[in-house]
Amino acid sequence: MEKIKRFIPELVFFVFVAFVNFYRLFASSNFNPDMGRDMMWIWEILHRNFTLLGPKLSFGGYYLGPYYYYIFAPFVSLTQNFPYGLVASNALFSTIFTTLIFYILRKNHGILFAALSGVWISITPYFLFSARNPGNAYSYIAALFLQSIIFLYVKKNRFFYVCMGLMSGLILNFHPAAVFLLAPFVLGSFSKVKPKEILIRLSLYGLAAALLFAPLVLFEIRHNFIMFTNTFITKSYSAFLNAESPATMMRASSNPVTTFFQIDNFLYSWMNLSVALLTLLTFVLAFISKDTKAKRVAYLLISIVFLFNLALRYQVAIHYAFPLLIAVQSCLIYVLGKVKTKIWLPVLSALIVWAFISFPNSYYKDAYRPFERIYSNSASALKKMPLSNNGINVAYFVNNPLATLGYEYRYILKILGYKVMEEQEYAMSDELLVVSEEGELNFKSLKTWELDQFGSKELIASESAGGTIFYLFKKSDK
Repeated sequence: MEKIKRFIPELVFFVFVAFVNFYRLFASSNFNPDMGRDMMWIWEILHRNFTLLGPKLSFGGYYLGPYYYYIFAPFVSLTQNFPYGLVASNALFSTIFTTLIFYILRKNHGILFAALSGVWISITPYFLFSARNPGNAYSYIAALFLQSIIFLYVKKNRFFYVCMGLMSGLILNFHPAAVFLLAPFVLGSFSKVKPKEILIRLSLYGLAAALLFAPLVLFEIRHNFIMFTNTFITKSYSAFLNAESPATMMRASSNPVTTFFQIDNFLYSWMNLSVALLTLLTFVLAFISKDTKAKRVAYLLISIVFLFNLALRYQVAIHYAFPLLIAVQSCLIYVLGKVKTKIWLPVLSALIVWAFISFPNSYYKDAYRPFERIYSNSASALKKMPLSNNGINVAYFVNNPLATLGYEYRYILKILGYKVMEEQEYAMSDELLVVSEEGELNFKSLKTWELDQFGSKELIASESAGGTIFYLFKKSDK
């Protein structure tokens, strides 16, 4: 009983974070194209069509490892292939990892420090958004934050670096942007370690991390290094380096100083504070503390800010910078814990008050694209249409250039029992379902890659449901 009582603070904190993460979770969850894509892959895994690949990167022709799909697949199966399992398990993992962060901070600084830090972390916009929105770009955020805290607080030995290597390999297969946080944290952890021991530990870490990339290596070997060829031989990586990828949200300046303040302004709404201001605060507090470790962590943070400033010059998307926000928060919390006076109390209190004042209430609003509505509209329209089961493909028209393949509608067709062709198989498909959320389409003047690939076609049916129009085409002999 005494052992259980020792973890009452963790239990109370877990309940708080669970409330923040799960409140109106399903009602506010949107079934977007990325979630539709993820559900398509998870569907294949649950139907024993296993894969070595995960989500595709915007860098050339490379893919990530498949762990994201395999980790969440069992939870999707519990909700009968509906996305609720994906959404709920993502929030649950984030809640667990955040509670583990609280536990480490409590063991080192006490309940009050851990509670204030944990609350600040859990209600920061980027962290809360990641907890409530599954995806390879977000689902690793709580785990990466936990790993940064582990690097800062846990005693290190060779076994530690094996475990951290495995964890890093898994995280990097969710999103490679994490490398700009992990690399400095790993290298910065070798202070007061002999050179020979550094080499051993670094080798153990590297080998453990590399092990998690084995599925991608195996895929490359089986397919004559197709990802390498598509990326470097055909030079498709140039779209990324020139910020021409559809994922690009901002074109950074060529001036590194201007870039830094551009990115700082770009990220403000995700932290509700300036990265520059928090970095400066960390640096000042580190020197006030007169603690050697605190000073090293301050320099570590500056190196991470510098690395992200260089990396984001090529392509800026919001989620690429989330590891930078993790570094800012984790390093500031560590330095605050090293200040001998209780300056951490007013600082953390002020951060929490500001976080609640600027709390993102919009995260809890009703979803604008709930799965139930899209599923209901699709099922209602499709049952009135003469679809065969010989092989159907999908083209999707909405005000989003990244959504033309209509993954969410492909997934619903699968749930309804239809044979859905791959997005590269328009020419081989017998039927084409065109879905429009932009109103009626004029096919005489409409030109898209998907329609051209399908070839000559004849409209055989159209139905409307809930403002969405469904057009069914079959191959024409013309």
